[in-house]
Formats: sequence, structure tokens, C-alpha cells
Amino acid sequence: MLLSIVLPTYNERENIQRLIPAIERMLKQQKLKAEIIVVDDSSPDGTAAASRQIGKRYGNVRIIVRPKKEGIGAALHQAYDAAKGDIILSMDVDSLGPETIPKLVNKLNEGYDYVNGDRGTFGSWCKNRGMEGFTKECLSIAGNGLLRILFGAPLSQFTMNCRAFTRSSWRSITIKEKGNIFLIEMIVAMKKQGVRIAQVPVQFTDRKHGLSKMRLGIESIRFIRVLGRLVWEYRF
Repeated sequence: MLLSIVLPTYNERENIQRLIPAIERMLKQQKLKAEIIVVDDSSPDGTAAASRQIGKRYGNVRIIVRPKKEGIGAALHQAYDAAKGDIILSMDVDSLGPETIPKLVNKLNEGYDYVNGDRGTFGSWCKNRGMEGFTKECLSIAGNGLLRILFGAPLSQFTMNCRAFTRSSWRSITIKEKGNIFLIEMIVAMKKQGVRIAQVPVQFTDRKHGLSKMRLGIESIRFIRVLGRLVWEYRF
């Protein structure tokens, strides 16, 4: 069984230099056969070059450089299509560690087609983030709760890039969105197809390097705009 690990990046040079070697050590310990796909939106900080340099050391790292920044959804879509593995797994490089990978894969091997990461209890966003963290936490709980009611997927986080799924389940759906809403539409489309869905708790940590790409106001507006279309297409 081949595993494809997809890492979307934009200005993540320091994080990618830390994460890939850690993933390689984990793969060796777990005796997992995997390819690592770094899909980079032409980062000006040299993320792609750093990934290539690391890849020479291991031989299983593929780099996809996109000509422009279109959003995480567009990047993931291209990488998922290019993946060769029987299982495709994607994760953020700034807040998740290699221990996430076997957790997702083991749960998937219990008979599920799609497994989502659950970043844990209330307060994880609030720690050391003040009012901004509190606001994000409240909006996350409300938004995810609404999505759970509307679409029936048994998940706590619809917008977290921490997921593993079979290649066949990915090929069974069509996604239109290119930004962060892609992550929601993917789950909703999987649910409509009758895909077996589960979640598993994962350790979510604060970013150590670089800046977050999330813009709360913009994404909230996009969420409201797209929600009507998702309800119409996937409920009615």
C-alpha cells in the first residue's frame, strides 16, 4: 500500500525544513511506504527550492510548483489528482506533526473511506491569542455545528486540512471551490456519495514559523456566500 502525503505551502520554508525530515523518521519507524507531495504556490521565500534540496536526501519527495496563488483548495485539488497512493493524506505544515499521520491511517484502516482530524477541546484557539482566538473559536463552533446539522457528517471540524481518504473516494466526487471552502465542499460531497466518514483526535499546536494565511472576515463572507449553493446542490 502506497501512501501519498500532501503538504500545501506558501512561504513555509522553515516549517517544511523541519517537517519533512520528521515525517521521514516516522515513516521509517512505522514501516510505511509513502511519497511526499509538496504543492507550493510559488512562494517568494524559497519553499520549493528548500523542498527540492531535502528531497534529494530521501528520494520520495515530489514538488509541484503552481504559477500563482489561487487558494489552498486549488492547490490540494491538483495534488490530490497527481497522487499515486492508494491512500491520500493532507495536513498543514505549520500546526500538525508527523504523529498525525499514523493516527489518520490507522482509523482509515478500520473500514472508513474518509477520516478527518479533530483538533480537540474548546480553548485550543484561545490560548495565548486573546480576543481574536476567542472570536475564531466561537465562530468555528457555530459554523461547524451548522454544517453538521445541514449535511449530517459526524465531524467537529469541516475546515481543517487534516484528512486521509481512499483515492477511489476522491475520484468519486467533483469540487468547484478553490479556497478554504474547498475543505467543506469536499466533505459534503463525500457524505452525499455515501462515503464512510469518521474523525480522530489529533494534536494541534501553535505555529512556530511564518504567518497564518487565514483571514477571518474574508472567509466568513465566503462561507455565507457559498453555504446557499452547497445546501441547494447537496441537499436539494
